Amino acid sequence: MRPEPQHRLPQVRPSPSTTLKERLRRGLASYPHLFIWFGESTLSYWVAGPAGLAEASGPDSLTRILERVPTRL
Repeated sequence: MRPEPQHRLPQVRPSPSTTLKERLRRGLASYPHLFIWFGESTLSYWVAGPAGLAEASGPDSLTRILERVPTRL
């Protein structure tokens, strides 16, 4: 009788998108004067602040928008 093979559970690693989401969450804490949300119907990020409204198609473009905004008013 052969022993049954042991099945190993896959290692749980954060996906790159999860890591990116966590970095964004921590980074956005530096901008308390902005209102930032993800639009489910447009699948893009939106930033509302003193300068107006801006749309970012993804995390990279959101980062580029935030680079131009002072962290404090």
